Order: sequence, then structure tokens, then C-alpha cells
Amino acid sequence: MAELPPQNQEIVEKRKSRFKIIAFVFGVLLFFVLISVPLTLVVLNTRQDIAAQYTPVALNSEGEDSAPGVYPGKLVYSTDTQEIYILNPDGTNKQKIADGRSPLFSPDGQRIAYLVDSGQYADHGSGSVPQVAIRSQKLDGSDKQDYCLADGNTRLELIGWSPKGDSIVLRSNGSLIYLCQLATRTLTQAKTPNGDAYLVYDWTPDQAKVLWEANSQDFNLFFGIPDQGGGPIKLTDSQNRYAQGTPPLYASARISPDGKSVAVAGSQVFILSVPGQKSLYEGHSFIKNSRPYRLVWSPDSRAVAVGNSTNTSITIIDLPTGKLSRIVKDTEELVSFDWSRQ
Repeated sequence: MAELPPQNQEIVEKRKSRFKIIAFVFGVLLFFVLISVPLTLVVLNTRQDIAAQYTPVALNSEGEDSAPGVYPGKLVYSTDTQEIYILNPDGTNKQKIADGRSPLFSPDGQRIAYLVDSGQYADHGSGSVPQVAIRSQKLDGSDKQDYCLADGNTRLELIGWSPKGDSIVLRSNGSLIYLCQLATRTLTQAKTPNGDAYLVYDWTPDQAKVLWEANSQDFNLFFGIPDQGGGPIKLTDSQNRYAQGTPPLYASARISPDGKSVAVAGSQVFILSVPGQKSLYEGHSFIKNSRPYRLVWSPDSRAVAVGNSTNTSITIIDLPTGKLSRIVKDTEELVSFDWSRQ
């Protein structure tokens, strides 16, 4: 074969070099395109996993002013002037229904229980102590009945009515838990496998198991059967506790009506799963640094109503969206509240 002139050979070599450079650049670009797709998917999946485990929602003016959602049931609350009001979850149709404090709804939503001065005194040796009664009535004010009596010289609060309607939970001096048995009208201190129940006491919907806080276990939450010694389940490991007091603790915790979730009031509101169940909102947290002191669930387990430590408002957290709305706003001093289960 005849050789090309030197000038033509030089042109061919230059073309080959250019082709090699173009091929190299194309290969590098193709490589990055191929690895970017799975890398993007990994990043997206990781973000989705994190979002599914933990979704912080800060309390701000925009959230507080969100329009209330549509929820079933009624809310009841008491003021520092010992007036008890009932209203819809959107804040409408507010009515005064009793004089007293710390109201609760009965499981069927047809009655309320609350604390009221009984006019009686107990002699404890060191002097007479006024007695406070746990009173129950229908929503129209009729059929008043007094159950257990407790010393009125300590801070008292009703925090729950058992699903079967046979017991009411009384928190004494802001801490120790007592159970008022309605059938016998007797008040007994709640005991658990790891000591006294403290601050928190709530039942699963079938009343088979209980959630409580144990002061002997660094104020952590436990779940199980309180009158049996076998192995309660520890739900918390001191995370997100309200730490500006002594000692750090959880101010409130409640089991959802569907039996799947536990809402906890610590340094913020956060959600756990009930053992053996899977909450849709497990790991989600809301209202950071707001010092929530009390919370209750909506009947459909879709929202949580929260009271802050300054006792000035009820904030409803819509769990699916994270939106917040206040239905009682700084107009009166709130003491306690509850949400019906119907």
C-alpha cells in the first residue's frame, strides 16, 4: 500500500488524537450520569426515612393562628375562677356547665367528673383538713354524685377516667397517683412493679394494660400490667424530658383511643408506639421548647390538644399535617381540660 505523504499522515494522527480526547470526555460524562441516578435515589430515600422517623414542627404565630380542623367530640376545661366550660373542638358553642375544677369526660361522653369543695373536714391529729370531693354530673347539670374524698391542702388534679368507667385517676400534690374506685367510693394509691406511679397513669382502650411514669426509675415511662410483677416494658430512655425542673421528668402522657400511639409531654410533644402496635406518627415531635404540661387525644386519634406551662391556651396539633391551632387564647387562666371519646 502506498504511504501517505508526511503532511497527510500528520493530519490523520491529529484526528486520531482528537477522537481519543472526545471519547475520553464522553466516557467520563457517561460515568457520572450513571452513578448520579442511584446516588440521587439514595439521598431521596434517606431523606424520606429521616422524615418518616422525625418531623419537628415549630410552634410559631402562623401555626397558632391556623384555622381549627374538624374533629369529633367536645372539649371541656376549667378556669382559675373554678368555672367549667364545654365547647366544640373548633372553639364554637362555648357553654358554662358547672362550678369546679379539673374536669374529665366519662367514657361515653355523657357525664363529667370534676373536683369541688365538699364542705367536710378530716381530723389527721394535727388539725382538721378540708376535704375535696370528686363529683360527677350529666352535661345538663343534673344527677350530681360525689365519690371519693381527698385532702384539700395539697394540689389535686383529675387526669383520666378508665375506659370501663369504674375508676378515676387523681394526681395528688402534682405527682403521686391515686385511683378512685367509683363502686366502693374508695381512694387508693396506684402501685406498679417498679414502685409508685408518678405523674402519668393511663389505660389501653380495652383497659388490659397501663401506661405509667416511675419515679424510682429516673422518671421514665413504662407499659404493662401494674398489679403483676412480670416485666413491664420501658418506653423511654430519658429522652426529651422537661429539664428545667428538679428532677427532669414527663409532665403528661396519654394512650390514643385507637390504642396505637402514646403522646408524651416533655421538653416538647413527641409520639411513641404502644408496644405491639405501630403508630403512624412514631418519632414525630411538635411544639419544641413550649413546656407542655397536659395533653389529651381527639376521639379519632388524629389530633392532640396541648396545654402549655403558662396555662394560657389550648393548642390542637393536627398530626397528619403538623398544623397547629389555638381554640382558647389568652382570655382566661386555664387550669385543666379534657376531650371526650365520642
